[in-house]
Amino acid sequence: MSWNPENRFVTDRLGRFYSLDTLIKQAYDAGDFETAAKRAGEYLDLAAIYRCNWNYGNAIHDANRYLGLMSLKRGESEAASACLIEASRSRGSPQLDSFGPDMDLANALLKEGRFEPVKQYLKGIKTFWKMDNGQVDDWLGSIDRGEQPELDRFRKKPGAMELAIVWITIAWPFAVVAAFLHFLRHRMSRKCSSRSPKQGNRDGARGRERRELAAELKGLSRRASLILRFAAIGLAGLPIASAAEGPPAWAYPINPPDFKLSADDGSIRRVPGSTAEYTLSQARDPFVAPDWHPESHPQMPSVVARGVKPEVFACGYCHRAEGTGGPENASLAGLPMAYIIAQMEDYKSGARTTAVAKRAPQALMIRAAKAVSDEDVRSAAAYFSALKPKRNMKVIESDLAPTTFVANWFFAAASPPAREPLGQRIVEVPDELDRFESRDTRVTFSAHVPPGSLERGRSLVTGRDTAKAPACVTCHGTDMRGVDAIPSIAGRSPTYMVRQLYELKAGVRSGPGAQPMKEVVANLGEADMIAIAAYLATLDP
Repeated sequence: MSWNPENRFVTDRLGRFYSLDTLIKQAYDAGDFETAAKRAGEYLDLAAIYRCNWNYGNAIHDANRYLGLMSLKRGESEAASACLIEASRSRGSPQLDSFGPDMDLANALLKEGRFEPVKQYLKGIKTFWKMDNGQVDDWLGSIDRGEQPELDRFRKKPGAMELAIVWITIAWPFAVVAAFLHFLRHRMSRKCSSRSPKQGNRDGARGRERRELAAELKGLSRRASLILRFAAIGLAGLPIASAAEGPPAWAYPINPPDFKLSADDGSIRRVPGSTAEYTLSQARDPFVAPDWHPESHPQMPSVVARGVKPEVFACGYCHRAEGTGGPENASLAGLPMAYIIAQMEDYKSGARTTAVAKRAPQALMIRAAKAVSDEDVRSAAAYFSALKPKRNMKVIESDLAPTTFVANWFFAAASPPAREPLGQRIVEVPDELDRFESRDTRVTFSAHVPPGSLERGRSLVTGRDTAKAPACVTCHGTDMRGVDAIPSIAGRSPTYMVRQLYELKAGVRSGPGAQPMKEVVANLGEADMIAIAAYLATLDP
């Protein structure tokens, strides 16, 4: 049985245990092998204490892996081989069981001809890696034949359907061209055999025939040109489509060039269920987190309530005092403390950026991560992780959606209200724009999604379509509310979720925690992402 304490019971020592994998990698990548080795030893020491924790298997594997890599740097192949074998004695983890372990040490030893320790390692990881798709057996067979396979856990073997699609894509243009040439030959043969020398004016008849034949050949040549163009497009269609794909504009609303916030008329703003009062200028001050419902949460740390001038806005200004966030950013309430800290480290290191750099919410987040202190990050993470997430989303399947405008990096329903075709997108709007602009944490949202999205999303999330993606339950839990340092994905903004799926696939989220998601999102198209995000938004957070 795995011991997984709730976030509020995560001690500093346990938090350290969760963060050491990232810290070891940072030191190793920076060439600070002495620090990396010390941290790897600390990771193993803490693993001995937390034997029943879900992260135990990660610690055993990755600490030994890094120790082995550093042994290789010193030319100590025997020691590196011993570390590889120790790494294979991991009992697995939610991540290792699904996506497999990093193979860098095994690959390096394989290139040095150390086949036996690599074979022992592969047999060891086979005991916990349940979704290897037969790759481990293939690698073992290759090694037995004297080959040196590239051990890549994210390289999937193509299935029969994938191979068929590739061959059809390559073959059909040639089939079209062959059919056209056969047709042209047949028409020419019929024309030539239909000539009659017994006609009265033989020369005139032949002249007319030649002109008719020339005109027909000219028409056929035009058709041939069109067919060959379509054939060329068909042959190159997949790469062209792939290159043309980009961030879905509807998920990344940009303020128009002439965008201006409305002027403050000095009136006092109020929201239902609160006695607090703010002017519009106060509600817009980035170094103040409007606190409409102070009785609903613990006291905010200084960085959450007021930020740190000049570069670190109040966390509660963008993400709201109760961590509810909005479509333009993330809801932080209830996310694991270790996860929040890891994301801030990724923003700071550049491992997490954004697909659309000119969007202010993400640019400000990156700037803040590079300026904020580690102490403030920990206090903010502890605060937000202790909050209870709220259900504030209504998902509506419809062919139509409200006509919208960009309010301030998010969409809002136009006034007077009107409807327009939804198409293949999500339209997510606050139900009461004034309350949302005032940063009321109890405002609700409506998300309009294409018909059929919820059932399709359920199929993908629960793993009924494994050709597209494995079941989310493997890592995020049966209720999608996360498991320890793995975040909840239930009841979140569907627009935000689509952005994250896209950015994981595009590689702009590449930190250690993002690596297991690369294979998950590899086969997802935009329609799949919409369906997944729509279904998850219907779940209780």
